[in-house]
Amino acid sequence: SLVAHPVRPAIGLPCHVSDQLFQLGLIAYVFAASAFFAGGLMKGVVGVGLPLVVVPVLSLAVDPRLAISVMMIPILASNFLQAIRGRDRLATLRRFLPLILTLMPTTFLGTYMLVSITAESVALILGFLVILYCVMELVPLSFHLPERFEKPATPAVGLIAGAVGGVSSFYGPTIFMYLNALRLHKDDFVTAIGMIYVSGAAALYGGLALHGVLDAGAVLASLAASLPVLLGLLAGRRLRHHISQRNFERLLLAILFVIGLTLITRGINGMN
Repeated sequence: SLVAHPVRPAIGLPCHVSDQLFQLGLIAYVFAASAFFAGGLMKGVVGVGLPLVVVPVLSLAVDPRLAISVMMIPILASNFLQAIRGRDRLATLRRFLPLILTLMPTTFLGTYMLVSITAESVALILGFLVILYCVMELVPLSFHLPERFEKPATPAVGLIAGAVGGVSSFYGPTIFMYLNALRLHKDDFVTAIGMIYVSGAAALYGGLALHGVLDAGAVLASLAASLPVLLGLLAGRRLRHHISQRNFERLLLAILFVIGLTLITRGINGMN
């Protein structure tokens, strides 16, 4: 095992992140740094996917809630910078404010379930969501949402993304698919997704802090994790011009599919 003394919190009890961090061995720290670098590489090449890579990979070695917690600073920092670099920020904020106003409270409330169920249950949920994401990417469904449906759909998407994101941290894929269906200009897309992701992350980590999962140890670990993420991001931007993005995505999907199956197996075995 990569963890010297695994912590398996009981139902209804939050996991104590600092306790888990101090019990990790050297191999686990190297493994974690590699996972953060891979997530940064993904975001550098494709533009999205940082938590989608890091959280499942880290969850193979530690409690998934620890994996989610240490993503705080990389997620907030990368998406904040993405949001403020875009054009027409005020207009974009007004357009997607209904989504943000439904996303944040549902994400915040969803964290109660995240800290109340067992680590094995969280691993099972993550595994299924990763497999679902891989299948949807392999069989892409491209559709366009007419403008007349945007007004009622926007807050509804926030509710759905928040419900999924609160218990898994994966509110991103739902948002990504919705914004893609709106056929936004690429600059507006980048600005919107940055703003929405920051809002979702703020609610997620606010809920984890309230429940005692996000503590000082997690914040320090998250700060340390920013370095390999940054290195991966820079490497990914350089790599983007030398490899086929589609081939890179296919390789990553294959790896994620195996990770998803592993998480599902771990969750089922842990419940038996």
